[in-house]
Amino acid sequence: MKRFLFSLSALALLGSANVAWSDSPGPVQSPWQAYPSSCLAYPLSPPSGPTWTATALLETAVTENGKHETVNFVFWRTPCTGGKSALLGKVFRDAGSVNKFPAPIYAGLRVSQGAIQNHIARIATEPNTVLSYVPLDSDISNSVTFVFENDASASVDYSQAVNLTINTADSGIVSVAIPAYDEMQYPTADLSLQLSGHVSGNWFDPAHGGEGAQIEVGATTGEGRYLVFAWYTYDPSGVPFWLFGLGNFNAGDRSANVTVAYATGGGFAGAGSANTLPWGTVTVDFPDCNSMHFSYQANSGLPAAVPQGSGTRTWTRLTSINGLSCQ
Repeated sequence: MKRFLFSLSALALLGSANVAWSDSPGPVQSPWQAYPSSCLAYPLSPPSGPTWTATALLETAVTENGKHETVNFVFWRTPCTGGKSALLGKVFRDAGSVNKFPAPIYAGLRVSQGAIQNHIARIATEPNTVLSYVPLDSDISNSVTFVFENDASASVDYSQAVNLTINTADSGIVSVAIPAYDEMQYPTADLSLQLSGHVSGNWFDPAHGGEGAQIEVGATTGEGRYLVFAWYTYDPSGVPFWLFGLGNFNAGDRSANVTVAYATGGGFAGAGSANTLPWGTVTVDFPDCNSMHFSYQANSGLPAAVPQGSGTRTWTRLTSINGLSCQ
């Protein structure tokens, strides 16, 4: 008997799309997240601390004559805020078997913790969406990276110790014990957030009314990302003055450098034609969901009437983007 199935690599591509409907309040986020929503960005983070590995003999897409293949599993944690972590994994074929037929079949992982025993784990290729997941009986053409999430029938605290089991083609069981999260083992635990759409919104200094910044994060192609920074401030005479720029970064980065400019010669409501002139640079990062830290450096030789200098600021979140609450 032959089974023709979607490959996991194709499912991963499906998971990269943002999902929203015209009558929805915003992006459709998973109600079963086992980690803070702002913890992960797509593509999922590689290991930065301890890993746990296993191999398992799996049935293939062609089952005649007892065809099987040994595949590899690796599991790891990614630090999140608030002492939490996300549990991630990867299943992959040996280099000599990649994209060859017949492909091994993903038969599911089972998770046990306390009263929850041998529960089929829900794994997703893209964080924070309800529609991205890896179904059972999917063939593994190459590899896929995923994050563990909960479902409506059981809630596992994946920051605590769990036991994972893999059913094998020879009716055996491969077991992997994952200990509780210990942030002391992770050099990235105290770093700023990975930049993602969750940091988008308006930011301000509560002690300095009338000034603020607007942040927007978006995607280009592949792992390319951009951050738009608009700073609403004042010139030396107290007249409103704004700086605007866009900086590129890669998925997983925790800060972005932005070249900012200012405009002159414009008019109200579109009157006149403004000229854009370079001002300097801004570097921005987010220590947590409600704090934005940025440093700025003006170019030398700016006109006397233009704000200049250098410094650092730490501001507070004022608003969030609809449907993208940061946790």
